[in-house]
Parts: sequence; structure tokens; C-alpha cells
Amino acid sequence: MNPDTTGKTLGTIGSNSGTSNVFDLRGARLVGIETPNTLTGGTITFQASVADDGTFRPVYDVANNQLSVIVGTNQIHTDIPELAPLRHVKLIMGTQAADRIFTVITK
Repeated sequence: MNPDTTGKTLGTIGSNSGTSNVFDLRGARLVGIETPNTLTGGTITFQASVADDGTFRPVYDVANNQLSVIVGTNQIHTDIPELAPLRHVKLIMGTQAADRIFTVITK
């Protein structure tokens, strides 16, 4: 991917699930997350794996704090540098009443 190119990938947190499908960043850097306008607000945490079908584990920062972002409806969240080196990422959130579609922005 051209370093000046911004891309986007859609993913879903299913109703009664709380976990998104896998976002395969394919060498791009995750630079933002867009939340849907029908979201039940809360906190997103992240899981990552070295392989698409690997074991997904919680993501922690250098201070051993689980990485999290407080989100609401219809927002874009940026500046999540801890996710930059990761390729296979899932979003984890409280259970939603219906499927919620998120957009992951990459560069």
C-alpha cells in the first residue's frame, strides 16, 4: 500500500457477541476507528494475533495497561499507536442489541 494512501475496512460486532471479526491490516497501519451511529457506547479493547487463525490475546501498552478506547456513537477515534505493529486485530466491546458495523481506517 502506498504510504500516502488511506484505506478502510468494514467489520462487524455481532449482536450478543461483543467481538468483531478479524481485521487483517495487511501491512498497513491502523490510524483510526469510526463508530456507527447506532452504537451502544462504551469501551473498546483490542485482541491481536500473529496469524488470522491464531490465538487472539488482549493488547497491552508498555506500562502493562490493557489498551482501551472510550467510544460513543458516530465518532472517529485516532492516535492508537500501540496497534501500529499488529496485523490481525479484533475489537472487543460490550454486547450490542444488534449487529454494529465499524470502519477501521488504515494508512
